[in-house]
Amino acid sequence: MRRQDLCTSIILTSFLTVVLCGEPFTAVYAGAAAVSAAFIASYSYVSCYFYECCSERWIIHNVTGLRANLEQKLYGQHLVGKVVANHIQAHVRNKNPHKALALSFHGSTGTGKNHVSRIIAEALYKKGLHSKNVHLISSTKEFPHQEMLPLYKDRLRDMIEKQVKICAQSLFIFDEIDKMPSGLIDTVKPYLDYHEHLNGVNYRQAIFLFLSNAGSNAIIKHSLDHFREGKRREEIQLVDMENILAKAVINTDTKGGLWHSELIAKHLITAFIPFLPLTRKHVQDCVRDVLVTKGCYRRPKEVSQYTVDNVLKELTFNSGEEQLFSVTGCKRVAEKVDFVMLDSCKVEL
Repeated sequence: MRRQDLCTSIILTSFLTVVLCGEPFTAVYAGAAAVSAAFIASYSYVSCYFYECCSERWIIHNVTGLRANLEQKLYGQHLVGKVVANHIQAHVRNKNPHKALALSFHGSTGTGKNHVSRIIAEALYKKGLHSKNVHLISSTKEFPHQEMLPLYKDRLRDMIEKQVKICAQSLFIFDEIDKMPSGLIDTVKPYLDYHEHLNGVNYRQAIFLFLSNAGSNAIIKHSLDHFREGKRREEIQLVDMENILAKAVINTDTKGGLWHSELIAKHLITAFIPFLPLTRKHVQDCVRDVLVTKGCYRRPKEVSQYTVDNVLKELTFNSGEEQLFSVTGCKRVAEKVDFVMLDSCKVEL
């Protein structure tokens, strides 16, 4: 028997029992209503114990774990970890935030944008990226054609409104928004604004993450100039990078994503987060981490430099005398580890 049928059956049984006992109609109605309400509340509680709901059992807000994982599992991004953790913590611990949280991640391929998004999802939701309250939107898959912009706007608007009605504490991750049709991202504007509610729905508890390669050239140039001046990477300041990013993103040549977007013009992006290009040292850390994750070694310190170098030979670094930055960051490390360690790793890859 379906759960809905079971609920109806119990309510009707309660109703008929009262009728057969000869109670007045008002008592019948009140009794049936009370039984119905009690059953629905009980059923909802039991159901949410076994099946994911928008409740504290499934929305965990593990900010301590978020900070630890960003510190331990994110390499070469001193401008990211603390800033992201602080914004997330301030937002989720505020029962009535002024607006939805909107973080815009910028950087080249493999610098950690998707990695950080996954860490955030795993810290906030028991089922991580597999949670029904986490929504990953791939721009290249969902919105491939500029000429279908009106249809995409309706689809995106409907999706956000439907999901926030189901759970106010929803997480939306927009991947590769620089490849979105021009003007589409502004559909999100009303849900990021300072409205108390729209049509009776409060969007302020939602979180929006925008992932983009836009601005990556400006980030690389600033990082390289910083290096050539003999300064330490850790001396790069967030305030300087945010100003560079805001200008680069709104004037991007691709004319997609945040290009001339109202989200920037109306200052609705909470923070621009720059992901710096990764050096050889950072990629080496990624190699060791992947080898441990795959079970080839128990601890990163056990991985020999010889093994790391063999994997690095399969990866590409930028041209020029310095060859300072990795072209693909940590993105292709796992597959190169599989290739290099196929016959020497003791576990099945």
